[in-house]
Amino acid sequence: MRRSRSFAIFALVILMLFAGCAPKESTAQPGQITLSIEWDDEKFCDGETIDVTGEQTVLDILTAYCDRAGIDYVNSGGYISSLAGLAEKEHGASSGWVYEINGEAVFQSAAKKTVGDGDEIVWRYTGERED
Repeated sequence: MRRSRSFAIFALVILMLFAGCAPKESTAQPGQITLSIEWDDEKFCDGETIDVTGEQTVLDILTAYCDRAGIDYVNSGGYISSLAGLAEKEHGASSGWVYEINGEAVFQSAAKKTVGDGDEIVWRYTGERED
């Protein structure tokens, strides 16, 4: 009797340990986002509606769109150093690509920031145009 109780406790402990190892189900819902890529009044992508099929990042959305549209980019570990022929520091020491979601600047790697249904993503080049 004591032996079967010990076995039951052992089996229960093992089950509890492995219960935490199951893959997590994604809570992301499918939906749509809007993507824009711009520099001043030049639009490389102007409010393109894109389907979101699960948990995707800002970088996933951007690179998939650019690959499909034939827009060149350089991705350095989630940091976009060049997009649509405009590279960082090409138009001043602080020039480069930044993004915002729903009108708010985001200071997080595009590879880590997930998007949700209805989000409006704008990639903006911050350089100064030479007259």
